[in-house]
Amino acid sequence: MRNTLVLAALCAAMLPPALSAQRRATAGLDVHGHVVDAATGEPVAGALVQLRDTRYRAVSDSAGNFVLHRVAPGSYPWVISRLGYARWEEDAEVADGDEFTISLLARAETLAGITAVASQMEQRRLTSGVSVRTVDRTALRLSTAPSVLELVKDHLGVGGIHCPPWLTDVDTRAPASSGGGKFLNRSTSTRLAAVTDDPGDRACAWVRGGLIKPVVYVDEVRTNGGLSDLASLRADDLFIVESYAGGRMIRVVTMSYADRVARGRATLTPVSF
Repeated sequence: MRNTLVLAALCAAMLPPALSAQRRATAGLDVHGHVVDAATGEPVAGALVQLRDTRYRAVSDSAGNFVLHRVAPGSYPWVISRLGYARWEEDAEVADGDEFTISLLARAETLAGITAVASQMEQRRLTSGVSVRTVDRTALRLSTAPSVLELVKDHLGVGGIHCPPWLTDVDTRAPASSGGGKFLNRSTSTRLAAVTDDPGDRACAWVRGGLIKPVVYVDEVRTNGGLSDLASLRADDLFIVESYAGGRMIRVVTMSYADRVARGRATLTPVSF
């Protein structure tokens, strides 16, 4: 069965004045709609509705409803995705008074598997022996951060900065600058951050009073560039982001990898410190 999008035009009793229509076109339209299960007609919560290559995006609520705010009239490529459902893509016109109903085909086996994946990840966090902070799927889909590097800074407090030349991959804290085991102070951090504006050269971070290179895993594989590698990732492609021990370790799981784990084609590895 093919996913369908049904457009219901809402007819007004009276035509609005031309000036009002002009103003709405300039300010943009609030586009309303709801997402349902194609087989049962039940509302689908947590579906990401986005107009590709634009800033317009929303997540359906518990009743399946969503609103895209201030959308300029015109034709857009729509993309609707939700774990446990087949991805839906189609071009559709946006005009004043339109309301959309989007029907998604369920993939029940994947949905059940994703629930199991979430449980496995929760168990891994509990057994790690350290504090863990997360950015879940809903927050990721709504994030306006240009990259995961900025998202980690905003949501998890791990802001990438330029690494000084003496800090090696095996260092866990900054060495003493003048003896006595002291760490570099925050004014030094500011100077280091000012060395470069390149987001791909921010592999270090201040974690619990020390300057370190956080260890970063993407889909259970340790990256070579650490935090810097997060600059090339987009938030809406991810399933979850985790920060262990205040930021000593960052673990990222993409949507595609979560799907593979759900289908038994990939695994989650234990975390230890």
